[in-house]
This record gives sequence, C-alpha cells and structure tokens, in this order.
Amino acid sequence: MMLETTTNGINFSDTLVSSEGAAFILYPSKEHTQEQINQAKRELRNSRDVVSLKIADCGDLDYLYKSEIFRHKDTRSLKWYEIEQDEKQYVQKEKKAQP
Repeated sequence: MMLETTTNGINFSDTLVSSEGAAFILYPSKEHTQEQINQAKRELRNSRDVVSLKIADCGDLDYLYKSEIFRHKDTRSLKWYEIEQDEKQYVQKEKKAQP
C-alpha cells in the first residue's frame, strides 16, 4: 500500500472503487487537530473523485502495519498462513493491552 500526503501533512491511501471514483482512508497522527483533518477531507473532496472517505480505524492501521512489515525482503518467503497466524497473535496482544 502506498501512502500519499495532503498539503497539511496527513497521510492517506486510496483504492479504486468504480468508475465513479475511489475510497480514501486518512491516517492522521495524534498531533493533527480536528480542523487539520477537516481541511484534509475538503482537499481530497475538491481534488479527487471521492466515493467514500473515512478516518483509519484499528483494522486499517493493522493492515497498514502488515503491508509494511511483509513488504520487507526478509519476510517475503513467509507463507500466507504464517502471516495470518502472526496477525491473530498481534491482534490478541493488542486487545489485552487495551484498558
């Protein structure tokens, strides 16, 4: 997954949905204010064909993490079931760590 960045520094990804446009996911950091997030949404709606637009949730962040880790040359040899197993363990550990 390749991330792009809005003019105010918020990362986002897009996936082609149909001839109508794409689905966008914003990945703001804790430093971004609600106004900056709203500005990023306006920027995408004004410059792209937006079919859907959302803020990343835990599932999106997990997918981003996985795609970055498993793109590395040392992990390319792993089979899909080894990756899936690691993901389940990661999610379980993450849920236990949350209050």
